[in-house]
Amino acid sequence: MKVKVIAGLIAASLGVACILFMYSPLPIIVLSGFSLLGAIEICRAMKTTNKLLIALSAVFAAIMPFGLSYARDLANAAYLRVLPLAAVAVVLLFPLIMLSDFKRTSFQQMLAAGIGAFIIPVGFTGLSFIRALVPVAPLWTPEVGTVGEGQTAWNIYWILMALFCCWVTDAFAYFVGKATGGKHKLAPSVSPNKSWEGAVGGVIGAALVNVLLWVIFYKGGFFGVAAFVPPLWLIIPLSVVMSVVGTLGDLTFSAIKRQAGIKDFGNVIPEHGGSLDRFDSYLFVVPALWAILELLY
Repeated sequence: MKVKVIAGLIAASLGVACILFMYSPLPIIVLSGFSLLGAIEICRAMKTTNKLLIALSAVFAAIMPFGLSYARDLANAAYLRVLPLAAVAVVLLFPLIMLSDFKRTSFQQMLAAGIGAFIIPVGFTGLSFIRALVPVAPLWTPEVGTVGEGQTAWNIYWILMALFCCWVTDAFAYFVGKATGGKHKLAPSVSPNKSWEGAVGGVIGAALVNVLLWVIFYKGGFFGVAAFVPPLWLIIPLSVVMSVVGTLGDLTFSAIKRQAGIKDFGNVIPEHGGSLDRFDSYLFVVPALWAILELLY
């Protein structure tokens, strides 16, 4: 238990440092590291033995966050050119590697390597996309402009909201499920400990925390120009949707582990599991929130 608490505190401290220094290379380095570990973990889960496939998946996973973040900071549309190029490279290379060693490399193993090379790093880089987002014209107002001095706080708000939709939903789901006995199972064949009571409690808990976060930023005047303050009527349903998306991510990776016959993807964080164990909901929530913000702003 002591090791688990210490490991959790170290991980939390690293997360806080990434937020405080979000315009430095630190967040990208950290995200790249977890992306690399995630690619290796999913290949191992699928018992991939082709070393070239694992190596390429790991290389793509480590490089993609840097390439996407640099392209995103360089110009708003530049990263949209990096994405299809990386996708084409994965689609062309990985089947060729599978076919060259077809007796030992299955389609599922190739698919896992492709997910590690493309889907996982894009998911991790979502935080960098939100960091670099510059709102211009909110859908709910005809005003066009910029946030101004509130730009950094505006980005931090959405990053915190995304993280709270992951962490708070998970925490409230656990405690509410325990408190109520969790009699109505959410997905018993995938994750027997998850219940509908816990899931609803997690969604409500995250919504309350995100409303409190909004009040702190709004009352403190951190949002900048009034036209770019996200309305409260948007925050509550958005928080609910993101919590549901996070639960879907959690269950998806739980299903992968159950089919692979493993308890955890790894042990990079002592007694917490691997990269994919800790960031299962994050890999769904952050890219989804970024995509919605691109549409809204």
